Amino acid sequence: MAYPSPEEYAIALQVPKTAFLDSELQRGSIPFTGLGLPVVYSGGFALTYPVTVAGKEYAARCFHRESKALEQRYQAIDARLQALRSSYFLDFKFLPQGVRAGGKTAPLVKMAWASGETLGIFLGKNYRNTGVLQNLATSLRNLAIFLENNSIAHGDIQLGNLMVADAGRSIQLIDYDGMYVDALQTLGNSEFGIAHFQHPQRKNAWNARLDRFSFIVLHLALKALEAYPELWDQTYSGGEQWAVLKANDFTSPDTSSVLQKLLASPQLSVLAQLFVKLCQSSFDAIPPLEGFLIAHNIRDLPVTAPAQKPKSYIGAYPVLDAANYAMCLKQAGRQVELIGRIVEMETGWSWNRRKTPYVFINFGSWKEEITKLSIWAEGLKTFSTPPDKNWIGKWVTATGFLELYPNPQARYTHLSISVLHANQVHILPEDEALYRLGAAPPSATRPFLNNNVDGLKNIFEQNIGDAHTLTQLAEELERRGTNSAWVLKMRVELAIQDLQKKSSTSLTFPQPMVTPRAPQKSAVPNHTTKIIQDQPQGAGKTAFEDLRVRAEWRDAEAQFELARMYHEGRGVSKDYHQAMQWYWKAAEQGLAKAQFALGRMYEHGLGASPDYTHAAEWYRKAAVQGFADAQYALGLMYEKGLCT
Repeated sequence: MAYPSPEEYAIALQVPKTAFLDSELQRGSIPFTGLGLPVVYSGGFALTYPVTVAGKEYAARCFHRESKALEQRYQAIDARLQALRSSYFLDFKFLPQGVRAGGKTAPLVKMAWASGETLGIFLGKNYRNTGVLQNLATSLRNLAIFLENNSIAHGDIQLGNLMVADAGRSIQLIDYDGMYVDALQTLGNSEFGIAHFQHPQRKNAWNARLDRFSFIVLHLALKALEAYPELWDQTYSGGEQWAVLKANDFTSPDTSSVLQKLLASPQLSVLAQLFVKLCQSSFDAIPPLEGFLIAHNIRDLPVTAPAQKPKSYIGAYPVLDAANYAMCLKQAGRQVELIGRIVEMETGWSWNRRKTPYVFINFGSWKEEITKLSIWAEGLKTFSTPPDKNWIGKWVTATGFLELYPNPQARYTHLSISVLHANQVHILPEDEALYRLGAAPPSATRPFLNNNVDGLKNIFEQNIGDAHTLTQLAEELERRGTNSAWVLKMRVELAIQDLQKKSSTSLTFPQPMVTPRAPQKSAVPNHTTKIIQDQPQGAGKTAFEDLRVRAEWRDAEAQFELARMYHEGRGVSKDYHQAMQWYWKAAEQGLAKAQFALGRMYEHGLGASPDYTHAAEWYRKAAVQGFADAQYALGLMYEKGLCT
């Protein structure tokens, strides 16, 4: 079945009473970000919303990606956990018909909210506290023994799925989507866990031994922090990604600076040698944590996975260049790692009722389509020193849920990660950032990296006769992927073509102007923009692309027709976000029918939350031009008391 998209959940869950089908959750409340959207945590196939009902806290897990045999899995897991009655697990209820969003009804897992902090946050606060680390190591050993003795596996042991309390003495597991119990043996796995806690050869393994390597990784990391607490910062640990050791260390132990340090350590050399041996052995050869600690049958294991040459960075999530908006747009609605150099910092007070502070970390000019980090009041409290303008020019990495924020009034669409805790963000040296991006130094390949589109326009005008500079400029604009960058890129390519005509030198640039860009994909799953295949070959695509180019060049009628195509799904997949953007562009140029259409979008909540104030505003603009439908619609709003 097709589940609701993240955007559809964000709209629906603003009103829990109508979104949830569970009578208790209907009485609950969900906290909001400074943009007025529900706070959400992403993991695996689901989005988790914190819901408070009469002082009792729940996690409502709403699924936005299909997981194989979801209901069957949760029924089997529920039966096994009910039989165990262990404090390591939270009570939950699987509701096949649990939430309604975007006109769809979808399953929901209603789970008690875990106490304590995630292991990632907990370690970030306590990695220098030897006593706490020892408590935690003991707790993890006990958990590993419990799972082994009961022939079950969580399947995704990592920093974000372990909740820690009582100075490390109490731990609980959350997120049971990939859990193994014997009743599910024939189904196969539904996920593979985060790479930084998984053996390189885990692949399609599906049995009660799934967690063994993860517990060994965590144990070695805790012992490493006891001996060398500085490793936490040196390895950029936290961010719900890794603790000291990461996937690249497992695949290339010979070149891992961390493992080489542990191998040379008097306290840890034996454990480090055993660990390297396991990394190079088969998945099936991994012993339980207790067996690892006594070196049970490890030294004689055959090497089945020899160390590889150093390879590109392995991320827990898709690794995105924050300066490449088009790349980021394709991953909207997913958990990602965002890496970029900060261009702007904006501080202010949110426009919700509480008037709380916020910080925006922008990877481009706010006037353009950019990717950014949004740090709201609750997130700011977790920073020892809140980000400020001294961060401008620095490289950062951030992990989190990437959301799309169209803002037609302000002429931009932004992609943003809402930073809920400081451990999501790390300042990186430039060489580390570029290594993760798999890029060469920007001074060599991207000389215009730090210029916004207005700055690039000035460079173009100052270098219109310089073929080399224009070619570099076209390459940079191609990477940006925004509408404003595309329009300037066409001008640059025209200038290059003029230079080619005047010179016998043949220049190469990224994409000839005669191949117009296809429209960007919407961030809403199952609404990918594509040409309908049953049109006459060449005809529909050419007409669509011609219309798109005219719209890019501010032809209001073309913008309106393009908006209607997206609005009605004529020749392209229906996409209200794109429709709203193009209606707005035409409406700003004074086209009355576009102003009326934009008012309708706002009134009915298509492409954005219902907003009667903006609906009335656009109806008025069309009405004063004598547009009869707008006059009638505005009159109805007055009659219903929806505007003043």
